[in-house]
Amino acid sequence: MAADDMMNLRHGSQLRFRWGVEGDYLAVERINRLSLPGVSWLDPAEFQVLCKLCCYFRVGEIDGEIVGYLFAMDRAATSYDGEEFQWFCQHVASAFLYIDQIAVTPDWRGQGLAAAFYRDLAQFAHARSVGQLVCEINKVPPNVPSLRFHEAQGFSEVGDMDTRGVTVSLRAKVLPSA
Repeated sequence: MAADDMMNLRHGSQLRFRWGVEGDYLAVERINRLSLPGVSWLDPAEFQVLCKLCCYFRVGEIDGEIVGYLFAMDRAATSYDGEEFQWFCQHVASAFLYIDQIAVTPDWRGQGLAAAFYRDLAQFAHARSVGQLVCEINKVPPNVPSLRFHEAQGFSEVGDMDTRGVTVSLRAKVLPSA
C-alpha cells in the first residue's frame, strides 16, 4: 500500500495511513490501553521517546478516527534502551526495522489493518534498502493471536529472551527484493 493509498473496508469505510505526530498521543494511548497486555504500556514520556527515535510512526485512520498505530526504528536509534532492540542490534548484521509496537483498536481487529500496516512498513523498508523486519512477541505467557499473525506474515523465530517477567520470541522476516 503506497503512503497515500486507501484500503476499502467493511461498510464502505476506508483505511488511510498518515505520519503520526506528538499530538496523536491521546488517541494512541487509548488504543494502547485497549491492547494491553499484548503491547507494552505507553506513557507520555515513552511516547515522546518513540516519536523522536522512530523513523516510522504511522497511524491508520477510518472516517477521521485513529484506529491503529505502528512504531518502528532502525539501528540508528542507538539511544533506545529496549532490551529486545539491543539484542537485534547485537545479533543482526544487516539493516533492519525493529517493530516496537503495533496496535489496532478492538473494533477493527481481524479486518486486515495490521497486515496493511506491515505492507506499508515493508514498502518504507524497501525504499531505504532495508532487507528485514524484526520484532518480539510474548511467548510465556503466550500472545497467541500475535504469534499466529506473525507466523502468517512470514516471521520466523531467531531467538528468545527472558525480560520483565516474560519470555519473548524474537522474530525476523526477510523482505523480498524488488
